[in-house]
Amino acid sequence: MSGENKGEDLTDMKTKRVILFDLKTSGHHIYYASYLIRYLCKKGHQVMFVTLKGDDKLGLLPHDEPNLTIEYISGKANESVKRNIISRYMQFLIRHAQMIRSLRECFQLANDWKADVVHVLCLDHNILPLYVQCVGRRKRPWHIFGILVKPYFSYHLGERVNFFGKLYRWLDVAMLKGMLGEGVLSGLFVHTIETKDLLIRRFGWQNHYQESIIVVPDPTEMLYGYCSTAEARERLQLPADTPILLFFGGLRWDKGPDLLLEAIKYVKQDFRLVIAGLPEHVTHFDIETYQRQLDDPGRIIARLEYIPDEEVNYYFLSADVVILPYRRLSKGTSGVLQLASAAGKPVITTDVGQIGSIVREHSLGIVVEAESGDALREGIERFLRDRETIRSAVASNALKYAREHDWKKFASLMEAAYTCGDAT
Repeated sequence: MSGENKGEDLTDMKTKRVILFDLKTSGHHIYYASYLIRYLCKKGHQVMFVTLKGDDKLGLLPHDEPNLTIEYISGKANESVKRNIISRYMQFLIRHAQMIRSLRECFQLANDWKADVVHVLCLDHNILPLYVQCVGRRKRPWHIFGILVKPYFSYHLGERVNFFGKLYRWLDVAMLKGMLGEGVLSGLFVHTIETKDLLIRRFGWQNHYQESIIVVPDPTEMLYGYCSTAEARERLQLPADTPILLFFGGLRWDKGPDLLLEAIKYVKQDFRLVIAGLPEHVTHFDIETYQRQLDDPGRIIARLEYIPDEEVNYYFLSADVVILPYRRLSKGTSGVLQLASAAGKPVITTDVGQIGSIVREHSLGIVVEAESGDALREGIERFLRDRETIRSAVASNALKYAREHDWKKFASLMEAAYTCGDAT
């Protein structure tokens, strides 16, 4: 293990020693860590971020912050095993074994550092490892908190889950209920009241322990005003006067990039679709295949690569609309939706998870039926037909929504939970 930028001991008894634990730094993970570190350190708390070594995204953290320590534990970032080598069940066992080992190291650090709080930044699919590590640690000098980003144990209409999947979800809910009910887990953060209500229904609780489930904003940081649309397009070498549709993020199956590519084949209006993110389910070869099927292959602008953090703002600010063609498997909220709102941009989204209801409630854009190419095409055509009207109507709503989900509110609610009472 190695550390860097160790802060000095604090004499103010109101300050806390907080460990933030996450093995991942992709997507929302590093942003959660960055927001909390910035806020907590400014408030005078000492923070230790515990993760794996070897990820460029760690550059987002304020390494010169004197109250921040970064500790690296066993393993390497972005380790993966190809699915054609071992079964999905073996991957499940390997991933959980790594998480159990990593949590054990993290808890040892918490003891050595005399931490007040250990915060697992993403509990999704990590409930079993946390439960295993907490079984023998009911008496400890620190609180444990976690964030549940996606309610993956919920079911959508028509979803097919095998016996193993059903058993896994049932066990996770039972273990989560047990840890909250017995006070092993001091608090669980979720992003919407719908997720909290879902948990309470699954737990069979009425008024018991509801205060332990705390709703916090899905955080975002304002992008609007960073630069103009024209400047962003010039920076990215995108067409200046053509409507830009943006798909942003990894090209995973559940994100539906193939559904979007299929839908645009039949859109007659002028546009350019920018696809920015790492190839996964959809590859360079797939993109080239779709381009050949278009009268104008240049309608698809593919940036299939890791997008540096300093470039992310430009992609959202350059767009006329951001498209979220997610499949029904997607649950919870969306980081891409938060970024679109922070840039003041409308979205076209499928009605999945809690995304559709958020977009409708806050008037953030167009909601279409999930996994329907025709519905997605019609949504795109509607936007292109009424582009100026929709952009004008959505902009103020999007910015209002972004301000309501400001990262400082996210961090302040978590700090308040940390500082409410002493662990037993």
